[in-house]
Amino acid sequence: MEIYEALQKEPGVRNVALERSLEEARPDVSAEINGVPVAIEVQISSLSIETIIRRTIEYARKGIYVLWLLQWTPELDSRRYTPQLWEKWIHAAYFGRVYYWIEGLTVVSYHFDPHFKTVPKTSWYSESGKKMTGGGYSQKSKRYRTAVRGETLNLATDFIGEERYWWEGNGLKIPDAKLFTKP
Repeated sequence: MEIYEALQKEPGVRNVALERSLEEARPDVSAEINGVPVAIEVQISSLSIETIIRRTIEYARKGIYVLWLLQWTPELDSRRYTPQLWEKWIHAAYFGRVYYWIEGLTVVSYHFDPHFKTVPKTSWYSESGKKMTGGGYSQKSKRYRTAVRGETLNLATDFIGEERYWWEGNGLKIPDAKLFTKP
């Protein structure tokens, strides 16, 4: 509701609607932003990857640019963060960015870097056979990421419509899509 009300006050924004029926999809907020038809999907709870892909394909088929927007949480600014599978999909789809909603039209972008943990090496033997203690080594975490905070953005002025072509990697499949994203 807050995004809907803020968009209604913006110059260059027209046809703002809440939960507009588009047959197979019903975006939380839709509008024409600077001439670009946009569907804003605000994700507070987990969605299946299949649902996200289906909706993304449907929006592209209709010529609508989608912004998958997540609710910001303080955990993003902690030392380590565990993104959900659908957050990893959005990260891949948006070229290494995930957009989190703060308030009004304020959005912040994040990038997930690998997270490394130090594994203590309590004792080992040197090449000469002498028992050694202390030290350790870095190991890349499979579960955690380092969420790197990026720019603070305005939904109505800092985003454009961009074509995204099919991509597959790291166990994720991204279909051809129309994304509303930061250039």
